[in-house]
Amino acid sequence: MVMIKGLVGLGLAAVGAAFDFSVEQRSIEVPRIGTDVNVTCGGKEIAITVSPQYIQRNSMWLRDGSFLSLNDPECGGEKDEDGNVVLKIRDDFTKCNMLVEEVTGTNGKNETYVSDYKFTNVLKHDASESAAIARELDLLEFNCVYPTEQITSNYMQPWIKTQALKTKVRSLKGDMRLFKNENYTDFYTTPPILALDDVLYVEVNLERPLITDIAKNVSAH
Repeated sequence: MVMIKGLVGLGLAAVGAAFDFSVEQRSIEVPRIGTDVNVTCGGKEIAITVSPQYIQRNSMWLRDGSFLSLNDPECGGEKDEDGNVVLKIRDDFTKCNMLVEEVTGTNGKNETYVSDYKFTNVLKHDASESAAIARELDLLEFNCVYPTEQITSNYMQPWIKTQALKTKVRSLKGDMRLFKNENYTDFYTTPPILALDDVLYVEVNLERPLITDIAKNVSAH
């Protein structure tokens, strides 16, 4: 089982622009974590949720929140049914111009090893939608930290699918069987030919992996 625990580490908002703004416009709020913005660091998805209240209070800058994005402007958000703007990075955490860093530690033999991978990105607002000169506001820097070891049990959660960790999974072996019934007692001995409405039951057995080669707890800073 992938154990998930979350702490969110934030950088101060850096508000920059190419224009001389008025005093009123300079009053944009630094978003408060847990109230204005929530960052969720999951095994398959990193999600940033911006509340409609924060967007409304800062509408002079943010309009309706349609131009919020991550470092890559193509990684924009979508509004959910509650009016939150939600930005997601799924499966490959190296997307959206994500900064990936190795966090090192030292063991009892004074040997250096990679203990975690830190994924850092920035919540931005593109303020140039109606201007000739590009302007971006850096609202919030956030990061998610994933330890390089992972404990698995008989019930498998999805793996942390990142380019950084794929090269670390070297010693995982197993086999897969295809079954005809939900009790997993009648298995196929040859590749089956199935109709569209047939149900295929799949059993996956994994040998005990080398713990140092795969991912353990998922934490976020």
